[in-house]
Amino acid sequence: SKIKYEYDFGDSWRHIITVEKFLERDDKINYPTCIKAKLACPLEDCGGVWGYYGFLNAIKDENHPEHEEYLDWYGDFDEEEVNIKTINKCLLPIVDAINERKGTVKELSKDLQEKESQLLALIQRFCDHKLDKEYLDLCNQVVFKMSKKAKIPFKRGKLEIWAAAIIYAVGSINFLFDKSSNQFNVKSQDISDFFQTKNSTITNKARTIKDMFDMTYFDDEFSTQNMKENNPFNEMVMVDGLIVPISTLPVELQQQVKEARDRGEDIQFFTED
Repeated sequence: SKIKYEYDFGDSWRHIITVEKFLERDDKINYPTCIKAKLACPLEDCGGVWGYYGFLNAIKDENHPEHEEYLDWYGDFDEEEVNIKTINKCLLPIVDAINERKGTVKELSKDLQEKESQLLALIQRFCDHKLDKEYLDLCNQVVFKMSKKAKIPFKRGKLEIWAAAIIYAVGSINFLFDKSSNQFNVKSQDISDFFQTKNSTITNKARTIKDMFDMTYFDDEFSTQNMKENNPFNEMVMVDGLIVPISTLPVELQQQVKEARDRGEDIQFFTED
């Protein structure tokens, strides 16, 4: 069987994917995985097949009028170079997406199960002492999502730093350290002191965690109930690409917004020309 796939309709990179053989699944391997490759991947935005060959000609020929320009743009380029590790690193987001969709991953090793338990216990100690069950549940959710990743982040590094960073990441998107809205009277330094770690180390690790899971203010997945209820965008909707108050819409459209959001969906409107 063959599958035809076109990437970038402007440059039209056309691929043919051929299914050659079905093999038994190996639970020790994260799928999809690349086991063999030939030639480097063409560059992004190089103008399709003909643009890529033009680039190769220019980069190889020092007398080519565009040689210096391409050299400044990309540097040395070896069309024969292939790095399987880099390819499989690029495939990791797909691996993680598959694991998320399945809701499970291969069973954690005994060592990682123990680390996960220790990490959860560290977080619980702080939440019991300084926060509440809602924060505990949100932080635990981060740990469980980490455990589903192809490369489990807390496999390496001090668990105290991971625990502190997870609490900091969840707290920061919920304005935990904002004096005007901090019902717990918790400062970022309190987390550092509790886990005996540097504040700068925690904030850097927390940034990594937020990037890992696209954690933002008013996040549907990691926001407290109070944050969800007080989200200023609850009273807004997109109309023709602009954010407008729902109250300015006709009653029937306001009802459509309410019904869509009750179903967990979002909605926007476009006016006719």
